[in-house]
Amino acid sequence: MKWFISVLFIIFSIIFITNYMYEYQKDLCKSNYDYPFQDPTLPVDVRLDNLMSLLTPEEKVITI
Repeated sequence: MKWFISVLFIIFSIIFITNYMYEYQKDLCKSNYDYPFQDPTLPVDVRLDNLMSLLTPEEKVITI
């Protein structure tokens, strides 16, 4: 019975640490966007508008 409790304790510890590290990394990554177009939580049209506003006219021209 002691080994069962030990195994459960180890499993719950691993789950807790994994969840804590996931939340930490999620918060860390969230604050590292330099531009709005890099933020995946924003809608695509907002990201695209921001990206297009940063391009020069030469970059906007599509050459074939």
